[in-house]
This record gives sequence, structure tokens and C-alpha cells, in this order.
Amino acid sequence: MSRKQELGLAEGFGSSRQTGGNASCLPWKPWFEGWWSQSESFLHAEAQAALLVGPARMELGSFALALAAARLCNHPAPDGRACGDCPSCRWIAQGQHPDCRWVQSAMEQGADAQGLDEDTDEGSDNDAVSTGGGSGEESGGADGASKEKKQSPQILIGQIRQLQDFAAVSSHRGGSRWAVIGSIHRFNVFAANALLKGLEEPEPGMRYLLYAERLRGVPATILSRCRRLVLQTDAQSLQAQALALNEASSWLLPFLTVRPVRVQPSNWASRVGKTTSIADAVELLLRWLIDVERCRLGLEARHFPFEAVALRAWVDACTGKTSGGSEPYADRYARLMDRLVVYARGSQHPVNAQLYLESVFEDVRQLMFPGIMAR
Repeated sequence: MSRKQELGLAEGFGSSRQTGGNASCLPWKPWFEGWWSQSESFLHAEAQAALLVGPARMELGSFALALAAARLCNHPAPDGRACGDCPSCRWIAQGQHPDCRWVQSAMEQGADAQGLDEDTDEGSDNDAVSTGGGSGEESGGADGASKEKKQSPQILIGQIRQLQDFAAVSSHRGGSRWAVIGSIHRFNVFAANALLKGLEEPEPGMRYLLYAERLRGVPATILSRCRRLVLQTDAQSLQAQALALNEASSWLLPFLTVRPVRVQPSNWASRVGKTTSIADAVELLLRWLIDVERCRLGLEARHFPFEAVALRAWVDACTGKTSGGSEPYADRYARLMDRLVVYARGSQHPVNAQLYLESVFEDVRQLMFPGIMAR
């Protein structure tokens, strides 16, 4: 396991940005600007345990790490941000900083978590942090289980034990030490209990910066020990990021926005590639239909604010006289949304993506436009 993986740093952390004309080794997304202004006083409060709460899929962990980098930076900018060019910043970008750790679930960091799944209080620390492969006897029958462990969605007790070892060592540079941990709703009960001990009796100079996309399921004992900041994000940034991360948007959105409205299940499904995420396609359809309904009710589009004309075309097509069918539009819409939720759940199973999505699109055609044949 690389040092970068051991620290939980995602591949790609360290992409450049421009700060004062100089290339920075630390990533900086456009919406981080607003977050930074919201968190300046929060960052300087010197709380031993702090919690950032923000929207999902907006790289909240990278922003939390950027805050830690700012406090460890050798030459911070006038506004307090990390310079992105000093040895400290480069170490963080490379996952090499001796006074900083980033703890994530294996699923989020994409690192090998084998050996970090010791979820009981028994067993040695060496067992918990082992990164070696299994024995020959185990490897044949446990391949599937091993892959499951490697992509565990939880933060495991082995990772917190590694963090405890880090906290017990004095600072290498004579300053504070930082542990960036999240998303904390992914703690399993053993990891949460282990972290709680550190939050209750932190080592001198130790700072815990936690982050979460949601607080449901987070133990109240952890929340009560953290100074909390809820980060606000403008709707445009949320929408742009959601589309950027949805791999189906590149091929499905052009079909949805074409005018006149044409729902062609076979044609649409034929564009599906071997690596296409069914979940992304269904999610995009759900977002689109939510905005269609909002448009029908005279409300602003929430997910596709720049597609008002196409959304209005859908409203006209599925509520006009030519839409056909004796069932009221509201009933058809409700049935379709229910079916899409079921499709979203089933998309996690191994199925033929093209056939699966063809069924999805056929339901859209039949329920939204029952009197219009595919053209």
C-alpha cells in the first residue's frame, strides 16, 4: 500500500489550481471560495474537535483537508489559505505530511482496506493494520469477500487504531497535528466508540476535523464533542457538480432536451456502454421528471435551470390533448416516479444495462405519453 493510500488521500489529490499567479499543488474547487469565507472564523477557533457538514458529492473531504493544510502551511496567504507551494503543502498533497492524517472509508478513497476490518475489541493492532494478502487456503474461496472488504463503505476500527498510534506520537514539526476524518456517517459502531475515546481525552496539540454529508446515524456522543459548521452552497454549483459526476448526462441529456419531444426506448438504450452506470441514468431521469413537474406547477427548475425550454416542451407534450390516455396526468406521473424508485434499487444488481434501461425508457414513454408512439 502506498503512503498516499495509507493516509487516505484520494488519487488525483494534488491537482493544480492558480493562487496569486502560482500553480498550487492543492485542489481548489470554485465553490470552495464560498466555503472558505464561511469557515475562516470557525477554523481559527482552535477547537480540538470540529465538524463540517456539507452537501454530498461536493468534495467536502478535500475542503476539510485544505483547511488542515492552511493551519500547517509554512507560508499561508494573506487570507489564511495554504500557499500550495511550501514543503508542508506538498507533503499533504503527496500524502506524506508527518503531522496530518486523512481517514476515509475504502469505498471513498479507493484504497485497499484489507486488514482494517477488525471490528471487535479483540485481536492485535498488527492484525488490524495488516495490508498483506490472505493465505493460499483463503484466497481461493474468499476472493469475493476480500473484494467486498476492499471496498467497504464503512470507516473501520483498524483505521481508528492507526490514528490512535499517530495521535500518541509528538509533532514532528513542533506544531499541531491534524486528523481529517469522514464522512463520519460511515462509522461502524466499533470505530465510533474508538474515536470517542480520542475526542474525550485528546493528546496535547491534536486537532480532529470531522466532516459529514448527513448526520443521521452519527452517535450523539460524537456530535456533542464537536464545534459544528454547516456549509452553504449555491444551487448552481450543486447542479453543475451533480451533472459533472453523472456519467449518463453526456449521452442521455441530449435525448431529453431534443425538440420536439421524442422518447425512443430502443434508440436511447443502444447508446449504453459496457461501463454505463444504470443508477446514474435512473437518477438523471428522476431529476429531470422532478423539474418537469416543477415547471408544470410554475416553479423554477431545481436540477436543470438552463433547460427551461426543453422542460416546458415536456410539460406541453405530456399534458396536452395529444398525450392521450384516459388516466389523469397526475396519476401517471406518480406511477412512473414509483417505478423509477424501484428501478433505482434494482440497478445495483448485475443486469444487462441495455435491456434494463430499455425497460426504464419504455415505462417513461408509456406513462408520460400513452397516446404517442415512439417516433
